[in-house]
Amino acid sequence: MVNLQNAWQKIGYDCHIHLREHVNPPLKPAPHQLKPVLDEAKRRGIIPHIREHAPLPQILSIGPNEDFLFCMRHDEIESFLKLFQIEGVPFGLEVDYVAGYENQIYDNVQIFLNKAKEMGVKITSLAGSPHLLPGKLQEFDWDKKGLDLVIWEFSDATFLEYIKQRGAKQILDDYFDGIEGIIRMGIFQVINHLDVIRKMDHRTSQSSSPFFGDLENYYLSRCRRIIELAGDKNMVLEINTGGINHKWGQPFIQQEILNYCAEVGVGIQVGSDAHRPGEIGQYFDVAYQMLLQAGIEEIVVFEELKPVRRSIV
Repeated sequence: MVNLQNAWQKIGYDCHIHLREHVNPPLKPAPHQLKPVLDEAKRRGIIPHIREHAPLPQILSIGPNEDFLFCMRHDEIESFLKLFQIEGVPFGLEVDYVAGYENQIYDNVQIFLNKAKEMGVKITSLAGSPHLLPGKLQEFDWDKKGLDLVIWEFSDATFLEYIKQRGAKQILDDYFDGIEGIIRMGIFQVINHLDVIRKMDHRTSQSSSPFFGDLENYYLSRCRRIIELAGDKNMVLEINTGGINHKWGQPFIQQEILNYCAEVGVGIQVGSDAHRPGEIGQYFDVAYQMLLQAGIEEIVVFEELKPVRRSIV
């Protein structure tokens, strides 16, 4: 059994680290902090790859902090990049996919990349995520400007109401259709936390999900399709160990799904989804055992949007 420190050494990279915590209004997001992350990663012997939430298209940048609760504001781009310019390290982005806004998302990304190039800051990768799904739920006490979009993971109560209103099957279709949209856009290298739709889910004493128990075969078939489509585009998936901190209680990629990635030759990377320096490399011992069980002997990291394979054995 590999302990946590050995797993840090074997895996070497944490490919999904954020520079601040999420806050709810009336609190305001703290400035991004890079140096504490670099210092803690160095102490743990991990190479940190930052993957910060990119700004949403302007039309979606709503709420008291103009961030839909979790994304970077547009007026923070330059100060964010300045941190990397000073430290001489690359950055990465977690970009939210919202169906119907593909052109705006593409333009947003290009603005960010052009600014980075102008400032001489290099990028690791672009990773896609679907945190916003269709729905009319009012999960906040502020005006959503008529946008029929839901942060389904805002709270347990939000997710329960969302399931009740929209139905489990439709939610899965919306979610997986969003990931297929990420793949179709052709600008991303990584699909984040494939199982994150299970964040509020759990297994009962009968090992059944109270939300998706009757849909497990359908769920796995959609996951397999995503993996095959990602493979066709040379994209990679991640083991997101942050899932262990939530009700799901395991990384956001199940062993069965990881095994299928190995079977069809889709690359894998490992990320903690840390929002605090102390979470860097969290549960990498679990991820390492999963990789070995799947027969995976290398991970994929990115340098300037190009894949680099690294042995973990």
